Amino acid sequence: MSASLVIASEEGLTLTLRLGSQPVTVGRAKDNTLRSEDRRMSRHHVVFRRRDDSTYEVVDVGSSYGTLLNGRKIKQETLKPHDQVRCGGLQIQLVERPSDDESADLSMMSSTTEALKQSRAQIKQLIEEQALLRREVGIAQEAEDRAKRLRDEAQDEIERLHDVIADLGQAKETLSARVEELGRELRAQLSTKSDARTDELTRQLAESQKLIDKQKARIAELEEKDAGRSSTEGPLRKELERLTEILKKRDQRELELQAAVKPAILRIAELTRELEATRHELAHAQADLDDLKRGTRR
Repeated sequence: MSASLVIASEEGLTLTLRLGSQPVTVGRAKDNTLRSEDRRMSRHHVVFRRRDDSTYEVVDVGSSYGTLLNGRKIKQETLKPHDQVRCGGLQIQLVERPSDDESADLSMMSSTTEALKQSRAQIKQLIEEQALLRREVGIAQEAEDRAKRLRDEAQDEIERLHDVIADLGQAKETLSARVEELGRELRAQLSTKSDARTDELTRQLAESQKLIDKQKARIAELEEKDAGRSSTEGPLRKELERLTEILKKRDQRELELQAAVKPAILRIAELTRELEATRHELAHAQADLDDLKRGTRR
């Protein structure tokens, strides 16, 4: 008849260790059979071993927080099947395996536990990938906002340049009208041969022409600047479209991850129920075995 220790953590993880001729030690030190990072555990906390008469015992090796057997604090006690040992965050139960059927039950429990671990690891990976995607979406969103801000600033500048060009065009028309008026006056003065008035009109005409030339140069400069702004806006629009497409893809991937996480959570719940059912079956099998033993002794 062989025995095993079924060890359950507070997080719901279960481990089965065979208890043979070698003792099973539990604690935080690396040389233990079972190492736990729980701060409530001593470096060498408790030992489970088989005696020469094939019975089992549990020994507290001087731990700081103590060891509980079925709810009471102990130092060294005989360990019977289904006794519950509590040390730190671990709950340990001795289970004897007298038959192939019970071994199959323990094997089923181990496989169910392994499947539960794998499902939890899968969910952890999916959650990490989802968090990474959210960070990338945040970066892409910031880039998109920056591109929109630059596009709006460029658009405002283009509109301002259009207003300036319109004002300069109007001033140019006004000056052109003034030049024509001065030209008519100059021709009239030339026809009357009034030299003083002719010189003044000639001077005003030359100054007006200079102003017109300056306005033309300014308009050409602004139109060139407007064209540069328009050429800059084109790449900004392309970058904005690219970032928008990236955001759509990221959102789609996040939805896919959310859809993948939900079945994994349901699978964990299902495996947990299966594990609990297996434990109950194992307990009933052990109880039946104890009854058979008592009947045989009678």
